[in-house]
Amino acid sequence: MFLSLVCHFAFKTCAFTSSCHFRANSIIWCVDVRLTKDNQLIVHHDPNIDRTSSFKGDVAKFTFSELQLVDSAFQYTPKGPGRAPYVESDFPFRGKGYRLSLFSSFMDAFEDNYKNIEIKDNVPLAAELVWKELQRKHRNDFSKVIVASGHCDVLRHFRDISQGRVATSACEKEGLAFFVTQKLGIGKFWFWLFPPVAVAYQAPVISSGVWLNFKYFVDMAHSMNQKLMYWVINDAELAHQLLDVGADGIVSDRTDIIYSVLYEMKLVQKSLSERLEGITINSTDSFFIPESNPREVHTCLSLGCRVLPIIMNNFKIIIIVLVVLLLGTIVHSVFGTSSAPQTTPSTAKAVSTNKRNGKHTSKRKDD
Repeated sequence: MFLSLVCHFAFKTCAFTSSCHFRANSIIWCVDVRLTKDNQLIVHHDPNIDRTSSFKGDVAKFTFSELQLVDSAFQYTPKGPGRAPYVESDFPFRGKGYRLSLFSSFMDAFEDNYKNIEIKDNVPLAAELVWKELQRKHRNDFSKVIVASGHCDVLRHFRDISQGRVATSACEKEGLAFFVTQKLGIGKFWFWLFPPVAVAYQAPVISSGVWLNFKYFVDMAHSMNQKLMYWVINDAELAHQLLDVGADGIVSDRTDIIYSVLYEMKLVQKSLSERLEGITINSTDSFFIPESNPREVHTCLSLGCRVLPIIMNNFKIIIIVLVVLLLGTIVHSVFGTSSAPQTTPSTAKAVSTNKRNGKHTSKRKDD
């Protein structure tokens, strides 16, 4: 089994070396990129800098030079959010010089690593800058890169300018088409009509109340030579369940937890402690393990993402309601029409005569 363990934590907090010193079958750095006010591509997860930094505001409203004045680790604590009261020692990265990085700096530092690059802005320029940087560092070998985006327009633009030379995962609507058509049992026919371009689906475990972590979905993806990866998994029990159904990858903020699960399931040979031998744990300049298990809630970008999963979740009920309405219409059309008064030719003639007599009578009265 070839499994990808995707490190999500480091670039969500914008600066830190995360728990990826060890290797599973494959370690992939998950990096999110956004455009600044002066069209510089930086590494950052959130649309704003509120959650971890000493300033507040949208990334797109700052120039890169302005962002360099921000302590990007000021609000970050390994203790996790919502666990007040906090003391100063809960913020060990304050004042250590952590700043938001250019995407080009990330590429220089991790040139030889596997990378999952997610374009957060639905702007063609973002796709163009990613492609330019990939060409600069990788030239003609893009085998260690996969590009992702929830926005279909920007992802299609990237595919066009890169001429399909870089692997991409499915955008939100493409992923939605996969799960909905598989749920309805028409997946193979649908993708025969519209062959998939993406090599992988990166999906949350649950979306709009619909659970997506079933073996059926994994098997159907594999039948089309595609991969199915899940995010963001920081729970050992859920990681066990996903690995049992054959998931191809797990995106995690807590790769230490997921790696331990891999070791328990004998998917890796060395334990976590063996992998970390000689590394200083919870050092501000080396390696740290968070104390909390953050959860990331999937936010839909399109109306279809919000509506169709609800239809999927209540599909049987909707079918029953439609059948009942259809039967009601049939019963009404058959029995309702037969119980109505029937008009025979003799009756019609009598009615016509009465109408004529009535008119004549009225006319006589008027005279």
